[in-house]
Amino acid sequence: MKANKAPPSVWRKPLHFIAFGFGAGAAPTAPGTVGTLPGVILVWAIADAPLIVYSGATLALFIFGVWVCGRVS
Repeated sequence: MKANKAPPSVWRKPLHFIAFGFGAGAAPTAPGTVGTLPGVILVWAIADAPLIVYSGATLALFIFGVWVCGRVS
C-alpha cells in the first residue's frame, strides 16, 4: 500500500496549514488520526472551562473550520 503525500501547498499557504491540523494531517502514516491531535489537545486544555466558554469555543471553532475547509477545497 502506497502512502499518500500531502500537497506541497500545506507548507506554503497558511489556510492549508490550518486545514491540515497545523501540519499534523500531513503525517505519512494515519494522517486522519494524527490530524485529530490538535483538536484533542484543545479539548483537554479547555475541559475545565465553564459551559458557556466551552460551548462558545466549540461553536466558533466549528464555524471557523467550515470556513477554512471551504476556502481550501
